[in-house]
Amino acid sequence: MRAVAVLLVIVFHAFPSHLKGGFVGVDIFFVISGFLISGILLKELRRGTIHFTNFYARRVRRIFPALITVLGLLLVLGCFVLIPEELKQFGKHVAVASVFGSNFLLWSEVGYFDNLADTKPLLHLWSLGIEEQFYLVYPLLLWLAWKARVNLFVAMTVVFSISFAWNLSRFGASDGYQFYSPQTRFWELMVGSMIAFAVVTRPPILKEMRLWSMARIGRLCSLPTVRVESIARHSLAGVGLGLIVLGALSISPNDSYPGVLALLPTLGAALLIATGPDTLVGRRILSHPIIVWFGIISFPLYLWHWPLLSFQRLLNGETPSAILRLGVVLLSVLLAWITTKLIESPLRFGRYQVAKVSVLLGAIVVIGSAGFGIYKKDGFIRFSLLANTRTGPAQSIGSVSKEANLTQSPEPISSTSRSATPASAAKQGPPADHRNSSMKGTPANAISQASTDSPSSNINRPILPPGVVNDGDLGHDIIHKYVADKFYPCTPEAIYKQALSWAGLVRCQQSKPSEPIEILLLGDSHAEHLFLGLVEALPKKQIGYYIQSAVPVLSSPEFKLIFDTVAETKEIKTVILTAWWYGRGVPKAELKATLNFLLAKGKKVYITDDVPTFFFDPAICKYEGRLPGSSPRCTQETPATGDPNEVNLRALAEIVEEDPRVTLIKTMKYLCQSGACFMGKDGQLLYRDQTHLNINGSRLVGKKIVAEYPELRR
Repeated sequence: MRAVAVLLVIVFHAFPSHLKGGFVGVDIFFVISGFLISGILLKELRRGTIHFTNFYARRVRRIFPALITVLGLLLVLGCFVLIPEELKQFGKHVAVASVFGSNFLLWSEVGYFDNLADTKPLLHLWSLGIEEQFYLVYPLLLWLAWKARVNLFVAMTVVFSISFAWNLSRFGASDGYQFYSPQTRFWELMVGSMIAFAVVTRPPILKEMRLWSMARIGRLCSLPTVRVESIARHSLAGVGLGLIVLGALSISPNDSYPGVLALLPTLGAALLIATGPDTLVGRRILSHPIIVWFGIISFPLYLWHWPLLSFQRLLNGETPSAILRLGVVLLSVLLAWITTKLIESPLRFGRYQVAKVSVLLGAIVVIGSAGFGIYKKDGFIRFSLLANTRTGPAQSIGSVSKEANLTQSPEPISSTSRSATPASAAKQGPPADHRNSSMKGTPANAISQASTDSPSSNINRPILPPGVVNDGDLGHDIIHKYVADKFYPCTPEAIYKQALSWAGLVRCQQSKPSEPIEILLLGDSHAEHLFLGLVEALPKKQIGYYIQSAVPVLSSPEFKLIFDTVAETKEIKTVILTAWWYGRGVPKAELKATLNFLLAKGKKVYITDDVPTFFFDPAICKYEGRLPGSSPRCTQETPATGDPNEVNLRALAEIVEEDPRVTLIKTMKYLCQSGACFMGKDGQLLYRDQTHLNINGSRLVGKKIVAEYPELRR
């Protein structure tokens, strides 16, 4: 059954469009783990007690050899092929994986700006985290129930019921809790535990119920009881396999999971375990030599396959071809077999078991410490391995001096705490000496750069690490921290309180502390990423932004308070409305109604077409090629026909043509020329991910908007 589970997961990860529900293989693993571990513990209890030291020593010998091998080799590989931002995240994930907390880390990272799943090489270790957390808690609970003479099956049923109810209570939640929380997953392991209880203890009542039901069915069908039992066992095994297949084919990543849907693979696995190997399914399918072989290498295969697919995605900057992905899967099978034969089996079995456990525990500490060290160094370990000798120290983007930070600050930097309300921020006003403001983690180019058109203007830019071709911030931490430190909480307070956040930073800002907003950016994160550029291009104006993760139209419930506030606030003279039209579409009728509403309230209304969406990662543009013979990539050709950007632009143009009071700002042309769009130019990176402008990009687009529409200055 391990083979079925791991093969489902691998097919889903490598070819998700062909098996959208293959991730249910993890649920099968949970049931198997619950069954095996409970079987071991229940047998020990029958002999008198649970030997916790021996139990955990076995877990170390089972899990650590392959895990240490994979983490260690990947960490070394990452130092040579990952860029600093990626290596920093990878180091953090290695450190957390070494203490089996990956599910909690991934849960904390869930959000609109979360990295693509296939750019996280250790994403799959969330399930290992849940299993190990179960192993920490469950043996003690089982032992305490046994010591208290509580019926163990009743205790198991209670734990199952609480966890399953918890899982259902989180149905539909989008914060990752339902998927990554051990509380919402333990019930799947308890299913296996309850089967183990029936197999190990063989309670008489179960035997009596089985014999009675088989006899009744035999009399009804005029068949011997033995024959009825055989048919039932074969049939239930077939049903179990069918439930797993149904789950793999019908469930999709868009479904709220686990929820009720997880019952399909969970009950399917339970039926296959309960009916045993002596069934048609067991003999013909699960006992086939190839399936058995995959079962033997299943754990190292699970560990290897996803990091290799993810590294391939990172190196390519986009989803690799199916042939390349197939090659990676075959490589992971080879590595899994080698790991099993040369590392896992020798360390798991044989003599010197105490010494082996000690060495393995020490090794996992070293691996985790190495990952944490790389994380604390912001991922710049890579360049110390590959860098050519150059004059001057290579300075981390995350450790710029205060003097360099503040040379080109056109507005005072706010020292207001992010927990402060807009009212309290206004009372504080600008700090007397903005040099005391914390700017850690802010790139030099983000602050010291006076012009986005001429890289040579960065007089105070520190020496960058080797390998950087186009200078600029990647990811979302830097720009959000910079905006939060430099500007002020938006007003009114009601809008601020319902605003979105990122890593504890509220994403609702305005350029000045107390004056009412004059120019409002309204939309989603694509309105937000214009804020910094427009503020610096219009230093005399009070500019703010209100955003939600939705299309900014009247019919959107997320925007109800925002539109009510805009309508009531006479000081807001200008509204610039925009969104990620490429991903959200252009709802023409609703957009017309929204524009008419704003015009009726006396607002000057602009609408933007949006900047281009790219299909490769900006890291490919920022750095030199990761591998010999490769080079940076910064441009993307626009399709000759059917370009969604052009389709959206036409839809927006048609809306504007019907009402000349609305002005269409075409930002696409600022980043596209001669049939191609660029995310980096003249030594500067303009994007922080595939769709969002970074600090450089915001400045470039903001400056060009104001140059083309000078009436915004008035």
